[in-house]
Amino acid sequence: MKRIPLSPQALIAALLIVSTLVRLVLAGTLNLVVDEAYLLAVTRQFQLSWYDHPPLAFWIVWALQALFGPDLPPILLRLPFVLLFTGSTWLLYELTARLYSEKAGIWAALAFTLAPFFLVSAGSWLVPDGPLTFFVLLSANLLARLLFVERPGPRWGLWLALGFAAGLAMLSKYHAVLFLAGAGAYLIFSPAHRHWLARGQPWVALALALLMFTPVLIWNAANDWISFAFQIGRAGGVLAVDPLRLLVALAGEGLYLLPWTLGGLAAGLIIALRKGLESQEKFLFLAALALPAILLFNFLALAGQTVLFHWPMSGWIFAFPLLGQLLADFSGWQARLRIAFAALSALAVALLIGLSAALTGNFRAQTGGSGLTWIVQSIADWRGLGEPLASIQARLPGESFLATNTWFDAALIYASVRPHEPIAVLSNDQRGFADLLDQRTLVGLDSVIVTRAIQTEEVLQRLAGRFASFEPLGRLSVPEGDAPILTLDLTLGTDFREPFD
Repeated sequence: MKRIPLSPQALIAALLIVSTLVRLVLAGTLNLVVDEAYLLAVTRQFQLSWYDHPPLAFWIVWALQALFGPDLPPILLRLPFVLLFTGSTWLLYELTARLYSEKAGIWAALAFTLAPFFLVSAGSWLVPDGPLTFFVLLSANLLARLLFVERPGPRWGLWLALGFAAGLAMLSKYHAVLFLAGAGAYLIFSPAHRHWLARGQPWVALALALLMFTPVLIWNAANDWISFAFQIGRAGGVLAVDPLRLLVALAGEGLYLLPWTLGGLAAGLIIALRKGLESQEKFLFLAALALPAILLFNFLALAGQTVLFHWPMSGWIFAFPLLGQLLADFSGWQARLRIAFAALSALAVALLIGLSAALTGNFRAQTGGSGLTWIVQSIADWRGLGEPLASIQARLPGESFLATNTWFDAALIYASVRPHEPIAVLSNDQRGFADLLDQRTLVGLDSVIVTRAIQTEEVLQRLAGRFASFEPLGRLSVPEGDAPILTLDLTLGTDFREPFD
């Protein structure tokens, strides 16, 4: 029987369907991780922006809770983010196909989908990376249409659409400014496209993007520019050359992308820079969009700063079309490398999904081991906490409030209990919880304080003087059963006296 080859359109449609189904399964299986639980907790009330990030991801979750109530299960909360990433995969395919070929687009989309960070975190979680990925790819597609599709005229519609998409990217995450920097650098140094800078369209598009960013500026101006100070401060400190920290950062990026994928992306960038110097503009275009984030955050790592592994991902996105073109060009014996690449990536994803299924329940009970406890604790559903808390607070005379000692434990408590009142974070580092609750309104009230058992003694010593007295109320295991992953203490703090700023 003669084999009928599938068209590129059929292949990308199949990839989108399978990818979406896999991410829906993960979205419905995994509990909310700490960052997701935090975003859910601090979107109790509408704001123009938030402490940690610009507001778009927060607005999405706030709108879901406003429309459908505060008790939505994780799969429904994650659904908009799952669909956004399906759109991102299509946009990456379109960008690659426009610049190179449909075959290259298929390989780029496949590698993108199988990269763990994009499959799981940016692909479904309640974090800003999903909206950022979608809108920078939409912006790149619009810019590619303007620069590489020969069509006369001012093309105001596309430039305005670009400004709108870039504005939404800026409302997603501050990293979008690096996309704008790369796009601007390309226009400046590209002889073929520099003429646009003498025209009004790019400047109007930039003005539109900045106008859309004004909610973030208004919120920060009213809050002492705290969000900007927080993000800049994360990369602050004394600069000192530290090659080991750079190697750790690159190893982490390799884990997030898969090591062979990172190697292919780096090879694609090197080839792109060489071809860009030979005036092959499409290669230089992608390199310009990719390098600002990649170079900045890896330079900070080399300079001894703590860099989270996902920070350069907004740059690596634009190396995937280069990797797709590299894989599509393989022929003869090199074609086997394509098969090996796809097989290894699919196997790694299958192992990731299996690990996720194990971590969803009790890791120790399912594996017989005690490893990865810190991962399990970050996605644990603190089920069983709601009923004891409600019972205790109902027995207390007068009004009381719920409290814990860290913002991330407050997030996990909120995601599992969904209390009606905000949780007080008894620490100077309250993150977005400080915007939900003025602790001065709690002075004189009693509190039910939830702490991890291994921290309780130290926490109560630190809080001494802020309460009149402490009284143990009980201990809970998470999850309940014979093999808990952590133990929580409930303590009554009477007469709250000194709030945290």
